[in-house]
Amino acid sequence: MAPPSYARPTLSFLLKFNSPKTPLAAQSLVTGNRQESTAFKASLGIEITIIASAARRLLTKKQNCTTCDLSLPLAEFPRRPEGSTCKHMSETCRDCWREWLAQQVESKHFDQISCAQCSNVLGQNEIRTLATPAVYERYLDASFKATMSAMPDFRWCMAAECKSGQVHSEGDIFSCVQCNHKACVNCNTAWHVDETCKAYQYRTITRPLEEVASAKAIESSAKLCPGCSRKITKNGGCNHMTCNICGYHFCWLCLAEHLAIFKQGNHLHKSHCGHYRAYRGT
Repeated sequence: MAPPSYARPTLSFLLKFNSPKTPLAAQSLVTGNRQESTAFKASLGIEITIIASAARRLLTKKQNCTTCDLSLPLAEFPRRPEGSTCKHMSETCRDCWREWLAQQVESKHFDQISCAQCSNVLGQNEIRTLATPAVYERYLDASFKATMSAMPDFRWCMAAECKSGQVHSEGDIFSCVQCNHKACVNCNTAWHVDETCKAYQYRTITRPLEEVASAKAIESSAKLCPGCSRKITKNGGCNHMTCNICGYHFCWLCLAEHLAIFKQGNHLHKSHCGHYRAYRGT
């Protein structure tokens, strides 16, 4: 008669079998054959010893994390899931992996998230294994939004409190079926009631740019009046300026007082001024 054979017990089964909550009747594994029961218990004891030894190794043996440089138990270094393209040793601890992936999910496109130790791009299964549940949820959300946004006629609602989106292929007004918020497809903004797209774009884009350009032109061409220190600009005519605020007369080119120049001569202009003439005496 051939000796009985037994399947290799799994870790989950062993833990359950040795649980104090398991009924005594279930633990005894009554088979009607005392020899089989004794052989099974011996095999079970060997398996428990092997598992306990492996557990002690994971908890006692340590290695340095290449990111935080801490010496940590091997159990703190997560194994890569099956199918990973990375072939190097796991040298990044679990906490550093989670921090790395949190930053990657926030700053990178969902399909460009890379390994913490090399340039390989991580797949969804790896991110699910290595990231926290919250970060993985953000990753899934980014993946979904990117996939939907790639559709030519798909648009997201522009209302701040709404996260809905839909296909919109006709008309200039996008109306969200979830919250009824309306948006202008041409201007990519909330619908501008009683205003054409051309008028809206001039009011919100063109005119502000013109005003900025005008302000810069005035700033570059304005000068401070020597009499009251107010900014004034020259709108034409000769270089003899009269401030319309304080009435001070001066030369626009060199800011010299013009009444003194009128009485005494052009030698009172600054020497760099185009109106300056050397004093010749009387």
